[in-house]
Amino acid sequence: MRLLTLLMALSLLVGCVSPAPYGNTRSDSQSIARLYALLARGQFETVRKEVAELSAPDLPDDLRARLHLADARALAGLKHTGSAMLAFGRAQAAVAEPGSPLDRDILRFWGDAELAAGRVRPAARRYEEAFASAPDGSPEADELSLSVAVALDAAGSPMADSWRRRIRRPRSSKLRDLESRLVASAGSQPIGAPSTIARPTPVGSRSSPSANLLPGLRSRAQWGAAGIRGDYDTMAPIWRITVHHGATRFTSTSEAGAAAEMRNMQRFHQQDRRWADISYHFCIDPAGRIWEGRSLAYQGAHAGNPELNRGNIGVMLLGNFNEQALPAAQQQALAQTLSLLSSRYSVQRGHLYTHNEVKPGQTECPGRSLQTWMDRYRGGSLAMASRQ
Repeated sequence: MRLLTLLMALSLLVGCVSPAPYGNTRSDSQSIARLYALLARGQFETVRKEVAELSAPDLPDDLRARLHLADARALAGLKHTGSAMLAFGRAQAAVAEPGSPLDRDILRFWGDAELAAGRVRPAARRYEEAFASAPDGSPEADELSLSVAVALDAAGSPMADSWRRRIRRPRSSKLRDLESRLVASAGSQPIGAPSTIARPTPVGSRSSPSANLLPGLRSRAQWGAAGIRGDYDTMAPIWRITVHHGATRFTSTSEAGAAAEMRNMQRFHQQDRRWADISYHFCIDPAGRIWEGRSLAYQGAHAGNPELNRGNIGVMLLGNFNEQALPAAQQQALAQTLSLLSSRYSVQRGHLYTHNEVKPGQTECPGRSLQTWMDRYRGGSLAMASRQ
């Protein structure tokens, strides 16, 4: 981290004007330093653009992690909170050595973003994870102990005092500055996080009602899903379908990459959102593979509130369709999915919605290109929609 800070300052002095290509240690460091400098100046859209230009499938793990981290911080700066949390998760998943200084940096920035979003308990967990690998008695450990304490204070937790007692250098000016920053961040947001009602996970040999609906459906077992937990409702009679995008740029056609993204999304929804499970019933990746999300036995958490989710199948396409075109494979898979689900549950074409149609003016989901596709599909020309 100190090396990156030094490189960032050097890049500002020499006036870097374009990102350096990856390929050697010096240019790698210069490119990362430039991204850090842009973040410091609040040029978040520029950071996102340069991260996209610098990304490549053959990057070393830690470089990929640093790019994801820069993207996550930019998304957080732009107040795209959900997308930022997914990007932080991708950054941590790419780290070559868990518990390394880079891993701790990701967790600290992640905690800061959670705190700024008002999710104080998840923030405390991120800081605690980073503290677990910090050198014992180090200034870094003190900073992380203080960060946990501030987040727990905001949550009204009595455990905050025990974390303050771990600080070895309480009079440090750096710690006082850190505390002022964190308190200001936490104090401007809602305190606490919604609790969940414990309910046992369903047991038994009954197969998922989603299993035989769609040819080639990738099951929850195939992407390594965790079990449903917490508070959930059984599915009401199905009469509508809502289409979404993931809101985070995703272009990988790798099956392993899509499975990892599904796990990452479920982790975000369960651990951070405090939802019972991944929110969508079906997800479609850029290669056109259809993945089983939440079982159709249970209502989703995708439309905005329990009333909007009632009797509503959630279908999500991985990608951000305000920023990228809709791949032909995803178009074809979505057309197939909507056709088969509509036929099976007698859903009228007028009850096929996009997210911004069920929550007008409150979301840009599913993005411009997917919204256009849906307009054409509902207009009755499947061939035209599939060719878009």
